[in-house]
Amino acid sequence: MKRFFFSVLLLGYIVLGIFLANVFFFQSEATAAANYYFHEQLSEDLAYYENIYETDYYFYAPYYKADPHQDAYYYYQNYIYENYELPNSHLINYEYIEEAEKEHRTIYEHKNEILYFLERFPNTSVFYQNIETGFTIAHNEREVYFSASVTKAPLALFVYSLARDGLVDLDYEITFTAPDRRGGSGIIRHTYPLGTSFPIRRLIGLNLYKSDNSATAMLMRYFGAGYSQFLISIGADPRMLGSNLTNSGLSAIEANIFALAIYDFIAEENPYSEEFLNNLLNNRFPFIVSNYPVASKTGWTAPIAWHDMAIIKAPSPFTLTILSARQGSTYADYRDFYEISMKFERFNSYWFGR
Repeated sequence: MKRFFFSVLLLGYIVLGIFLANVFFFQSEATAAANYYFHEQLSEDLAYYENIYETDYYFYAPYYKADPHQDAYYYYQNYIYENYELPNSHLINYEYIEEAEKEHRTIYEHKNEILYFLERFPNTSVFYQNIETGFTIAHNEREVYFSASVTKAPLALFVYSLARDGLVDLDYEITFTAPDRRGGSGIIRHTYPLGTSFPIRRLIGLNLYKSDNSATAMLMRYFGAGYSQFLISIGADPRMLGSNLTNSGLSAIEANIFALAIYDFIAEENPYSEEFLNNLLNNRFPFIVSNYPVASKTGWTAPIAWHDMAIIKAPSPFTLTILSARQGSTYADYRDFYEISMKFERFNSYWFGR
């Protein structure tokens, strides 16, 4: 009986030994695979940053500290090697790295990191400006896109400016005619018959928060003759203006001119400032988001335009424009705009928040 018991016990030890050996072997294989993946991924990441360094660093050098050891390539390289342990080092959390290191960088180094972050988004242009200080971050800011409906906001600024100067009565009515009927976004063509009259004030609102193309056509029919000269007066380029406004050209730097002019008009606290602000705050289709109120005008025309131009009413307010050539309306599109929006909100809060 004892011999049988010891035989069973010995067999159990042998089975346990084989099991542990297999576990150790497979864990070693898994660790080796993870290590290999990490080094392969790290090599790709470093090659990516090195390529950016080679092509863009000296172009942007006037805006940053001219020290290549502060470049993001070296920054990520050193941090990753020094702070991550295998086999999980391939799970690199760049957001964590940024937050952990922010106490040790200047505003220009932080700006540099954001510009590298924006390289992740193809066919995209961004313009950020802190309004109180004038500090800017611009990425592909001169790339010209199909404007879509973003240009409806400066049209509203033009009409409100005329009303402020006593040249237009916003209660005056404009009649809806056949040439005003436009496809795309809006409610007028679906809801109202030809011959319906609308107060200018109502058309401005529909032009902004409903992005109604028929309302825009009616305003352009009535005010279009003076619009080019108005663009010149605010520092914009009238050569970008299209035949029906929404087919204009638009760059991020041009959109920022519009955003600043709108901010200045609202800041005047004239009789139309609050109305204009509320129309922008009520934008039904916001792509730029924030924890603060967002006054914005979006525009989209698949697959060449997915845009937003915004004034963010943070304690230290800022403008943010994101223009992109993409299909739009997908989860990835909203996610990308969310990530960019939050990146700039954090930047603005950290350096200019009160």
